Amino acid sequence: MPKDAGGLGVKSGELELGSYSPWTWKNVCKIKDKLKDGFGENCWLPDENGYTVKNGYKWLCTQQPKVDWCSLVWNSWNIPKHSIITWLVMQEGLNIKAKLFQFGFCEDNLCLTCREHPETITHLFYECNYSCRVKAARVAWLGRPFPTLTELQNGRKDSLQWKAMAMVFNVYVYTVWHQRNSTRLQHSVMRPELLAAQIEKVAGRRGCSKAGPGLSHNTNGWLSCL
Repeated sequence: MPKDAGGLGVKSGELELGSYSPWTWKNVCKIKDKLKDGFGENCWLPDENGYTVKNGYKWLCTQQPKVDWCSLVWNSWNIPKHSIITWLVMQEGLNIKAKLFQFGFCEDNLCLTCREHPETITHLFYECNYSCRVKAARVAWLGRPFPTLTELQNGRKDSLQWKAMAMVFNVYVYTVWHQRNSTRLQHSVMRPELLAAQIEKVAGRRGCSKAGPGLSHNTNGWLSCL
């Protein structure tokens, strides 16, 4: 499924060959058979301008409804592992306690960091008292309120400030999820201001790597302060 439709940009197919065939070869043969139909339906040959990899990919994927968080997750400023966790958040694919409790994999569904409310994705990243304290600790550093999901989805996605704020949001999501897992394994919670300092450090390094000589002095300085 394409990224702008909520997928990872990887085409998946059913396996039709025997169990002895390698997984990759099975999928290559599957796609080859599909493309044979595509060449006929779309008259890609013999027109020299008829077929492109882009056209073939779009035909294989068919039309998918676009999601409004695609640019946020796959922002070019993001660190890839952060994008994957944010993608799982948007897909509600994380093994959150509320989900695990439904299947009997844990004794309760309470949030591991605050122990006050059921641990859902919405609670952990947007409502939890612990997460809110982490975000509040970074307001002075950012020079503006911590970006909300709605603001980022509706923002101007080609601006440098939006790219930087989207990157900070992804760092925040990854760091909170990492801390949540550490809490589960080590039975201890890091102080919110220390976790916020980790977010500042990672985002600051990423901002500096993106600050280049072609930017204005003010913009370059703002990015370097991230």
